[in-house]
Amino acid sequence: MRPTKAPRRSPSCCDPAVLRRLVIESHPLLLADAYVRGAVDVEDDLYGALGRKSHFESISLSWRDRLVLLCDALCLPARAGVHVKPDDGFASRVARRFSHRHSRHSDRAAISFHYDVSNECYGLWLDPERVYSCAYFEHSNDTLAAAQRNKLEHTCRKLRLQPGERLLDIGCGRGALACWAAREHGVLAHGITLSERQREYARRRIRAEGLEDRVTVELCDYRDLVGEVVYDKVASIGMFEHVGLANLPDYATVRRVLRPGGLFLSHGITHDEEGWKKTAGTEFINRYVFPDGELDCVSNI
Repeated sequence: MRPTKAPRRSPSCCDPAVLRRLVIESHPLLLADAYVRGAVDVEDDLYGALGRKSHFESISLSWRDRLVLLCDALCLPARAGVHVKPDDGFASRVARRFSHRHSRHSDRAAISFHYDVSNECYGLWLDPERVYSCAYFEHSNDTLAAAQRNKLEHTCRKLRLQPGERLLDIGCGRGALACWAAREHGVLAHGITLSERQREYARRRIRAEGLEDRVTVELCDYRDLVGEVVYDKVASIGMFEHVGLANLPDYATVRRVLRPGGLFLSHGITHDEEGWKKTAGTEFINRYVFPDGELDCVSNI
C-alpha cells in the first residue's frame, strides 16, 4: 500500500544549482541523490514521475533542443546550497566499501553497517514490534502496527506451528517473530543475526516478556549453524537478499538443520531481471537500501 501522492516538502529545500548540474552532467544517480538529500522535489505525484522512467530514457532531443536546454541550465546558479556529489558522496563510499564478496567477514560488516546504527534510530519509524520487513495489510484501514502483527501471525500460520516444535529464525532481527511464535504458538524458538544491536534488543525483549525458557538469540552466520535435523520449522524473513547470488547454493545448509518433512519459509525481495548487473537501479539499491545486497529473479531464487 502507498499514498497516491508523495508527501510534499518545503520549497525552501530545493536548489536550482542542482537542476543545473542535472542538465549538464546527466548523471543517472544525481537526481536520486539530490532527492534523498532534499535538494530537489517533485510536485504532485512522485510515483507517477517514477513510472515514466522508460519514457524519459527513450527521449531523443535534437541538437537545437539540447542547446536551448543547456543555455537555460547555464543561467541557473552554479553553486549548490546542498552538498550533492554522487561520485564521492557518503552513499557512493558505502557502495564501494562492499564488493559482493559475501565472506563471513564482509557479510558481518555490511549487516553491522546497516543495522547497528542504534535501536533508538530504528524505533523512530518501525512499528512497536520492530519488524524490519514488509507488512501484511488485511484491511485498507489497518495501521502499520496491526499490519506487522498480521505479518507475524501469517508467517506462523504458513509454517503450521505446533506447541513444542523447534523453530529457527535466520536473520531474526529484533526478535519479533521468535517471541511471537513462542508466546502465541508455544514453540521453542532460536534466532540468529549478525547485528550486535539486534541481538542486544532481542535479548532485552525476551527477558521483559519472560520467554527466557522458550526463546534464544545468538550472533551466528547461517553457514556456521551447528548440527543436523535440529529444527522442525525454519523461517527466513528478508534475509536472503544479503546472501549473495554466488552463495545461494550454500544457503541450502537449511536442509541440513531441518528435519525430514519439516517446513522452510523463505521470504524476500526479488528482481525483475536475471542476475545483479551494475545499473543505475542496482547501484541506487546498494547505496540506499541494501548495502552489499544482491537480488535475482524469482525463477533463479
